[in-house]
Amino acid sequence: DVGFHWPDFRATERSYQLLTQVTGRAGRHSQDPGQVFIQTYSPNHQSVQVAQSHQIKSFYESELGERRDLNYPPFARIALLKIQGNDKTKTLQSSQSLVKRAYQLKSAFEVFESVQVLGPAPAPLSRLRGKYRYQVLIKAPQSQVIREFCRRLIQDDKCLHSGTKVQVDIDPLHML
Repeated sequence: DVGFHWPDFRATERSYQLLTQVTGRAGRHSQDPGQVFIQTYSPNHQSVQVAQSHQIKSFYESELGERRDLNYPPFARIALLKIQGNDKTKTLQSSQSLVKRAYQLKSAFEVFESVQVLGPAPAPLSRLRGKYRYQVLIKAPQSQVIREFCRRLIQDDKCLHSGTKVQVDIDPLHML
């Protein structure tokens, strides 16, 4: 159930893959067909419904449609900016300053008009190892655009408070 509602655009796909893998193994080494019982609070979730009905093609068509509409891979490139620091207020202010700078870059360069900036928002694990964490999500149609945008964005670190760091993850594997 946690995987169904994880704050990641790939959560539905990962949940579906896991359910499909489990159901595929049931009865594999037996003469009798296997049975799978799924206990969930979300029986109507798309991953559960498709795993039960084995409508793989409709699942992928639906998933690709959502990603196209929301401008997620494979229809765009994404970069996850992870801002972390010891002081919650300074970390949030640094995140906000970074977003302000991102909008300035979008306005200053025509090539960056198509870039989308989302955030800042607290990271799903908002405090880790004593550090406060915020995220900014950047979307762009092409790899070279997002790379150049991020390079220029973090080039000027004057918008960051001391003790605050930014990590850029282009095409992240997860959104934590």
